[in-house]
Amino acid sequence: ALPMAAEGIAAIIEAAGQAGVIDAALPDDERRAALIAFAEDAARMGTAFDMSAEAAGAAMTLWRVTLGMTRPEAMGFGDAINHLSNNMDATAPEIVEMVRRTGAFAQAAGLAETSTAALSAALLAGGAAPDVAATAMQNMITTMTLGAAATDRQREVFEALGFDAEEMAERMQVDAQGAIYDVMAAMAEMPEHL
Repeated sequence: ALPMAAEGIAAIIEAAGQAGVIDAALPDDERRAALIAFAEDAARMGTAFDMSAEAAGAAMTLWRVTLGMTRPEAMGFGDAINHLSNNMDATAPEIVEMVRRTGAFAQAAGLAETSTAALSAALLAGGAAPDVAATAMQNMITTMTLGAAATDRQREVFEALGFDAEEMAERMQVDAQGAIYDVMAAMAEMPEHL
């Protein structure tokens, strides 16, 4: 039994159907079964995330449609977010909001979804609100991918951290997670007065 009313399940199924989460070419019975399974997943995720099933369904729709995830990938991603929220000072709804705001952008910059969630949790754990943390993440990723378009000041900052702007942009294309980790580690080593 699902931990929600039938109207809620119907709303999730309708929204998922309209968003194209399930292949419309499937036979009606298979399509119906897939939509019901989606609603069940949303209800379970909503319970785990301490958010409404409708909000969880909206998040899963985004992951499936915008980020191109399959059902198993979306459920695994949900498990990763749940793990992060259980082990860091960031709630699952906050991480979900960060992924909503930055997921496609981060993916286009070469960051895997789980890395986006982990970076989101790290920024949120620092005390930033999701909208502020999302802006910070986008600005950081944008700066790290500028390469030759970096300003003189941005180049100076990269050099102070031990990096080159062009090399960083190239690295972001092949190992965005590692590049971000190295920049954050270098920042942590900087004296506080700088």
